Amino acid sequence: MMARAPLARAPLVGAVVLLLAGCTAPTPAPAGVTDAEARAVAAQQQADLWSLSSYNDGVAFPDVAPVELVSPSTWASRQVTCLLAAGLPAREISGGFAVDSNGALSPADSSLAQATCLAQYPVDPRTQGYLSDEQALYLYDYSTERLVPCLRLFGIEGAPPPDRLAYVGRLRAGILWTPYLDVDGAPVQRTALEWSIINSRCPPLTDAAYRLFGPPVHG
Repeated sequence: MMARAPLARAPLVGAVVLLLAGCTAPTPAPAGVTDAEARAVAAQQQADLWSLSSYNDGVAFPDVAPVELVSPSTWASRQVTCLLAAGLPAREISGGFAVDSNGALSPADSSLAQATCLAQYPVDPRTQGYLSDEQALYLYDYSTERLVPCLRLFGIEGAPPPDRLAYVGRLRAGILWTPYLDVDGAPVQRTALEWSIINSRCPPLTDAAYRLFGPPVHG
């Protein structure tokens, strides 16, 4: 019996090998969002957030093109620099920034200055997982056709994928699906060693654009 034990595991191991070896190589990833497209998306995102904010004092968001797309880690410092230049006493706080008063500006001018800084130095949406339609569908197809069946062999049965036709719209609305999320929307739990093995057998997309949609990161 003990001599036969390895044979009992062979079908599962063989299935994983056959699954990955039998699939053709994925097609090259499509081109990502261009700088111009990213600026337009960032501008619209900021305008939408401003219109919903409780501190806009009725000031319309200015039609100002972004001067620079910044990273999440530098966004607060760029806002503070811009606000100080506009005459507002601003300072960085944990996770963001604060404006202590209107300074010499009227409330309306203060709000306009704040909106202008937001418009000029928004966060690059690509750093927050914004994908082009083509990238999003490429991610969907790779996830459903390659990752889902492979992960299932390791006992990972995540939330079922949405309909392909609805996927991009759901993504734009902030509704995330990846095969690494369970039915409650939480990351699938495995140890770092287990993920190392799983990822070697079921490789996720490695392009930086897809990093936020990959398996949990341990380190």
